[in-house]
Amino acid sequence: MNIETLQSFFGWCTVINAGILIYWTVMLVFARGWIHKFHGKMFQLSDEKLSAIHYTLLGAFKMAIILFNLVPWIALKLV
Repeated sequence: MNIETLQSFFGWCTVINAGILIYWTVMLVFARGWIHKFHGKMFQLSDEKLSAIHYTLLGAFKMAIILFNLVPWIALKLV
């Protein structure tokens, strides 16, 4: 496996995961009521608690994308 293949791999991982993050965020912004109603019934959670969980997970996912996809891609571009 050469550096170009790894660069391509980490680049596409970053793009795909960023797309998932953007989709998740857009769904929370525009379909918030439906998501809260659906998940609230499934797990008996209040809207405040559900919002806190979603935003915590969004932040963790964003950090994972940066640490495990974007940083290796940048490092390989610098090599």
